Amino acid sequence: MDAHWKLTVETFYAIWIVVMSAMFYMLPAMVAHSRKAEDVRTVFYLNLFLGWTVIGWWVALVIAAMKPRRQEARPPSLVESVRPPESMARSAGP
Repeated sequence: MDAHWKLTVETFYAIWIVVMSAMFYMLPAMVAHSRKAEDVRTVFYLNLFLGWTVIGWWVALVIAAMKPRRQEARPPSLVESVRPPESMARSAGP
């Protein structure tokens, strides 16, 4: 029973180490995705194919962290939606 339990625990730790290592390896791609960078695919492929060189991993991380975020369209705020258009505001005056 102890040998089976030891094998199970060792297998669990091995799987955990592999998953954590893969997550760390793909960290630049995750940073680019979370920051909504414009070139997420570039960072992903650079990380995937050149990340093993360590220099490629650092370059991908720098690109992911330095690129500006993509601007997302946001709905107008309540004040903007209630305010009359500029053409109506100018014509209402004396």
